[in-house]
Amino acid sequence: MVAIQRLAVAFVLITSVAAGAQESALHQAVEKGDRAIVERLLAARADPNARTPTGETPLHYAAFAHDAWFARRLIEAGADPRAANSAGETPLFWSALEGNAAVAQLLLAHGADANARDAKGNLALHAAAHNGELAVVRLLLGRTKQPQARNREGKTPRDYALASGHEDIAQLLAPRR
Repeated sequence: MVAIQRLAVAFVLITSVAAGAQESALHQAVEKGDRAIVERLLAARADPNARTPTGETPLHYAAFAHDAWFARRLIEAGADPRAANSAGETPLFWSALEGNAAVAQLLLAHGADANARDAKGNLALHAAAHNGELAVVRLLLGRTKQPQARNREGKTPRDYALASGHEDIAQLLAPRR
């Protein structure tokens, strides 16, 4: 059984290299939602902080999976919840875009920064508000120091919620007097 597992890991690694993959085998396994391959790769010491050419880690990919197991497992293996890609986006930012509250909560519990800004000055709260992700907005609201922060275009998370027709979120983000 161990020999078969080693062959499977070797096959994934070789096909990734042969295809000129821009992603590591671990990125690909997370993207495909393959728990068994993720486990095998991590057991074979795959780097949980490997980067694509634009800086995404496997944890960025796990932010899109609506299964927090992938993020939890990568964090246990040493993945950095604060890793930012070349656009300054963190796994938390990606989970906010996707409305993945379970992963966002897990990332925050392991040191992700709700106040980190991307290259355009957006917070994860901007992303969640824009996409109408109420559960993530609620989660981030209590952890964001300046929920009325403006990005480089001068827009607040509330501005994005209003522009996208998310009245419930805009109301939640209204400044308190």
